[in-house]
Amino acid sequence: MPANCIAQWNGNSWSALGSGLNRTVSALVVSGGTHYAGGDFTTSGDGCQTLNHIASWNGSSWSARGQPWPRG
Repeated sequence: MPANCIAQWNGNSWSALGSGLNRTVSALVVSGGTHYAGGDFTTSGDGCQTLNHIASWNGSSWSARGQPWPRG
């Protein structure tokens, strides 16, 4: 199963979260069925969605969340 930097396990098998993310994920949390990710990524795996290091997955698409933290 191909996945770009992130996948989910349902107890039986792995699945990709859409096109994934373009770089490393450093933190994950699931709350209310929504996956939240933070890390070095800047876009969705296909480059179509700008995410700037903080994103949420609603089961069908990635969305940018808030402002990115300062890099340095």
